[in-house]
Amino acid sequence: MNFDTYIKHALTTLNPALSHDDVIYNCAFGIIGEAGEVTDFLKKQLFHGMRPLAEIVFDTMVRAKIKDELGDLCWYIAVLSHTFARPQGHIDQDSVAFFLEEEILLLSSRVGDLSESVRASKFDDQEDHDEAYKEETVHALHNHLGELLGSVVDLSSFFGLSLDDILTYNVEKLKARHPEGFTSQYTSDSTPQ
Repeated sequence: MNFDTYIKHALTTLNPALSHDDVIYNCAFGIIGEAGEVTDFLKKQLFHGMRPLAEIVFDTMVRAKIKDELGDLCWYIAVLSHTFARPQGHIDQDSVAFFLEEEILLLSSRVGDLSESVRASKFDDQEDHDEAYKEETVHALHNHLGELLGSVVDLSSFFGLSLDDILTYNVEKLKARHPEGFTSQYTSDSTPQ
């Protein structure tokens, strides 16, 4: 599944009652939360359970959890990408994974960069900025989203998962939760909305 197709699936589970700004904040907070869930889960596996890295990489429970959380992270990236109407190009699914520790820190850093861009786009004094500044801000948001998705690809590869595996799994999960598209009947802390 390519990312453009995934975006179409993800949008069917977006709450249509959300305003443009609400979607941006929901996605920004969701990206921060999901990235935190991935890093917290891995931290607990590595340092609380004192499991060696080689062991957790091949653990089917760990892989399932990583697949689930990275899928949710992709949902927020897809919706935010669509919100800023940036076409997605080909995503290199053969990215070489970096060391897990570096990827976790890089993911956290990229989440921070995205958060700062979202903050700047909303709260910087808009009257003092021309159209070129606004375009530059949106361009920065696009770059941060691309970098964040790159981290998802790298983390996926580290666990022997492809981006396609994660996107397909997440679409199936969302279809099971929202078979007719978004409905407020189903609410859960674990559901991207």
